[in-house]
Amino acid sequence: MNLERRDFGTTPDGASVELIEFATDAGLRVRLASLGATLVGLDLPDRHGEAKDVVLGFDDPRGYLGPGNQHFGCTTGRVANRIADARFELDGKTWELDANLRQHHLHGGRHGLHTVVWNVEASEDASGVRARFTHESPDGTSGYPGNGEPRFQVVDLVLNAPVTHESQICGTFRYENPRLIDAPDVDVVGGKEHRQRVVVRRVRRFLSEKEYTFKADQVSML
Repeated sequence: MNLERRDFGTTPDGASVELIEFATDAGLRVRLASLGATLVGLDLPDRHGEAKDVVLGFDDPRGYLGPGNQHFGCTTGRVANRIADARFELDGKTWELDANLRQHHLHGGRHGLHTVVWNVEASEDASGVRARFTHESPDGTSGYPGNGEPRFQVVDLVLNAPVTHESQICGTFRYENPRLIDAPDVDVVGGKEHRQRVVVRRVRRFLSEKEYTFKADQVSML
């Protein structure tokens, strides 16, 4: 496993964006950008050993910040999906969010996690290859309460996201979510509590049936 860091260009406001690439001798390559902690490329060898990029994306940061980007490969948040009328109630208080889809709030708003340049710590040694992405999201960003510190880490092409949040809608169900906040928060799925419970049941069933760990040198397209 090899690790390479290189320049990916700049955002319209002049911020530098890095590209971090993991590569194996078997021909698997994964490219992650510090902008939005985004998966920008995944090269997989086909049955003939020829590597092909199998994800949608752009060749530079400006494409990921342009109108043609449909959140390709990015880290979305603080909340993924829509929040009706760009508001939610928590502890008896109504929180007004950035309305970026008509009157609704979508994928964290105009200043969501997909729009910011994350900090990256990458290393390669005898114990493995890893890249850690972190970002500080101040209290009030897009209208959300609490200072957020989302993070995730890629180690030898296995994604590790910490268990960081306990949903106050679903009670005791805990799930993997790459973010940390220092204030009460809520996850909204279509604005309906019963729909959240349905999602929880499906996630539980999915997690009980699936095995996520894989060896990079065994991955290939059929």
